[in-house]
Amino acid sequence: MKLFLRCNSGHFFTSDVCPWDGWSHPSFKLAIETFNRLELEGKPVSIESLRNAGLDEEALQRVVILEFGDPQVALDGIYPKQVMVNGRLVNPSDLDWRFK
Repeated sequence: MKLFLRCNSGHFFTSDVCPWDGWSHPSFKLAIETFNRLELEGKPVSIESLRNAGLDEEALQRVVILEFGDPQVALDGIYPKQVMVNGRLVNPSDLDWRFK
């Protein structure tokens, strides 16, 4: 399992700072620490378990948890050219305020 965080440009990454544009959010470090702590404690990691561990809704809106079938091919970042929203292909820069 990997915790990905989303910056306001639509990039997804596993560090507390976007590797593409340097954007960060005050809650990113806490999200990473909470995720790592839950994993070390052997507890199931989910959006709900992060919420129960004290992560606020603003932080959770930027969280994605992915599980890769093979850890050797697990990604550390995703820079999408397009995403699909409500059945429509959209450029990340054209997404509305909910995705920023």
